Amino acid sequence: MIRLKNSEQFENGKFKNTTQTQVSTGSLWKVMKEYLTDNRRFKKPEKVIPVHPLKASDFSKVPSMEYKVYWLGHSSFILELNHKRFLIDPVLSERASMFDWVGPKRFIKAPVSVEEMPALDGVIISHDHYDHLDKQTIITLSQKGLHFYLPLGVGSHLARWGVAADQLHEFDWWQSFQVGNVEIHCTPARHFSGRGILDRNATLWASWTFIGETQRVFYSGDTGMMPGFEAIGKRFGPFDLTLMQVGAYDKNWSEIHLFPEEAAVAQEALQGKVMIPLHWGTFDLALHDWFEPATKLENLSQNASWRLAFPKIGEAFTASRSNDTPYWWKALLEE
Repeated sequence: MIRLKNSEQFENGKFKNTTQTQVSTGSLWKVMKEYLTDNRRFKKPEKVIPVHPLKASDFSKVPSMEYKVYWLGHSSFILELNHKRFLIDPVLSERASMFDWVGPKRFIKAPVSVEEMPALDGVIISHDHYDHLDKQTIITLSQKGLHFYLPLGVGSHLARWGVAADQLHEFDWWQSFQVGNVEIHCTPARHFSGRGILDRNATLWASWTFIGETQRVFYSGDTGMMPGFEAIGKRFGPFDLTLMQVGAYDKNWSEIHLFPEEAAVAQEALQGKVMIPLHWGTFDLALHDWFEPATKLENLSQNASWRLAFPKIGEAFTASRSNDTPYWWKALLEE
């Protein structure tokens, strides 16, 4: 608790954003009614999303020196950099929910199980929402003796689930740690936290910055538009790769999730070279079509200084991969 109280983000028993942020709860029931009664044809794909299944033997014993990313769906991914391998925001269960029988359900199964995970050098979490922090996945991973790197307070959830204290490492914004030759910084985000009715903003949320000897990678976590992008870009950019939350946006929570247009501005502020969009294509969490983030970003990137990449779920994307990455989601929209 002392570490929480010493944080500049902690005030009156709660964490807060640097930029004043409205997280609307008054419109929650209105949104739920719209969600349950809307007649969108494209709530979920009408064709099967292509998935590249993975097992432990598909990964090299020594992780890649240049960045290599495996998107596992939504905001979950494996990142290799400087011969280290990290698992970020792993949600491998069927639902992103406090219940296993109701709540947002995956369009497709995760491409890899916890049991088939390769050797990992750490698990990194951006915040405690159910679509980023999956209790069953965490419990199973913890039994492998892995270390978890978390924003302030998030370790309290894992401790309740039985994860040993010496496996938990919490950080405030702008704090950092080293894993081998990879320098990892806990960086700002504009969001909120809570897994129940009474714990709103009891834990911190964050983005993460990974600095290798020759390459730099940024992961946004969940965030709205913020001046923090420029601050991160100035301090740590340019970034060879950004993994950006672009999806599940809505006018009712416009300050805590990025719209595609905002993600494009953030990419410029971060001085990002390649963007892989995350937080879409796996769960139906908003009122836009499942493919809308991808199509809007494609248009926004046409004359940009950066490029988009859309690896298939489970498919490796590397720094040396060709610029003509196929946009696999387009084939699913053809009649």
